[in-house]
Amino acid sequence: YSSRGQGPAISVANSSLMLSDTRVTDNHNRTNAFEPYSFGFAGAIHGDSSTITLTGSVVNGNTGGSRGGGVSAFDSTLTVAGSEIADNFGWDGGGVYVRDSILTINGSTVSGNTAAALAGPFAGSGGGIASRNSQVTVTSSTVSSNVQVVLDPVYAYYDGGGGVSIHGGSLVLENSLV
Repeated sequence: YSSRGQGPAISVANSSLMLSDTRVTDNHNRTNAFEPYSFGFAGAIHGDSSTITLTGSVVNGNTGGSRGGGVSAFDSTLTVAGSEIADNFGWDGGGVYVRDSILTINGSTVSGNTAAALAGPFAGSGGGIASRNSQVTVTSSTVSSNVQVVLDPVYAYYDGGGGVSIHGGSLVLENSLV
């Protein structure tokens, strides 16, 4: 399934979403991740002013727009427990993108995700996790084998973080592998 907009698989606003033992795979947001300032959101799950909980779930093989290949959350609380977010592709936050949110990852794996874009500030940051003005806590989890690619050298100095990219807010890592 493909569409333009905020998460072709699941999109919630001012709501609660709980996924337990669920697979969200192979969804493709048609917004072009290689087009600067092309503002589609995650390929799998997008939340705005919402509470999202993933337990024992898999978010895999999704392609997002400019924010989050797998999952994106704005002004939200996102909890990922005992889950896998892998092999997703997006412009900023290949696996997970959060803005003005609280992100808690516990006992989970974020791996094999790619953040890439042609140009633009913050383009291609956070292959695994990208955060803007958010509180991020990662406990007993693995964030590995994620890739950040900035294809325009003019913007290559803006960002870093193949695994995790934090701009404002906080990051707490506990008993985790990055």
